[in-house]
Amino acid sequence: MDVTTPDQPTATATPIDPAEASFDIVARQESTEAAVADLRSDLDRVKARAPFWPSATC
Repeated sequence: MDVTTPDQPTATATPIDPAEASFDIVARQESTEAAVADLRSDLDRVKARAPFWPSATC
């Protein structure tokens, strides 16, 4: 019995256009970079409000 799971390609799978895949990768990367920048700015605001920020030298 042959079972097909979602992570296995099927014979009728649509071929992936390399240009479309490339644009998707770039869009995901830009989205990730924006999210990381937001997290860093949030962290900076928290650090500024904290009476002290523990350092690795403590």
